[in-house]
Amino acid sequence: MAKKDTTIWVVRAGEKDQAAPLFLEQNYVAIRWDLLRDPTALEQNREAYKAGIAEAYPEYTPNAVGGAAGQVLRFVNDFQPGHLVIYPQKKPSLVHIGRITGVYRYDPSIDPGYPNLWAVTWLRSFPRTRFTQGALSEISDRRTVFQVHNIAGEFVAALES
Repeated sequence: MAKKDTTIWVVRAGEKDQAAPLFLEQNYVAIRWDLLRDPTALEQNREAYKAGIAEAYPEYTPNAVGGAAGQVLRFVNDFQPGHLVIYPQKKPSLVHIGRITGVYRYDPSIDPGYPNLWAVTWLRSFPRTRFTQGALSEISDRRTVFQVHNIAGEFVAALES
């Protein structure tokens, strides 16, 4: 099923899980930053993304610009078909694990608020109680997009059980 060195990403469905139907019913993981428009039109480097975010979101602080730019850049360029993705749903308190199956696409027609998309096949869902506190802490980062590093094997083992 999955190797222990499998790349695993976490993607959140918004502060209040507002994109949960897009994730679970339409089989996508997606991120906002809709005012940026199509990020593939930018040069594919951090400085270009920072400039694009700063222009689209003038209210962002320099730190927020850098954080957002890094997350969008990774979502667009570092995700790959075959990578695993975790969606930690708030209510119900579940951890969904899926596999990226498509290619990145910018498509505001699917959900205008979440136009940055990757198709995903959901493999399994688990109650949060299935995982150790260390694993839950790792996927509890407040960022929208980030890679799991330290406890990735625990999520792979859950899939294989």
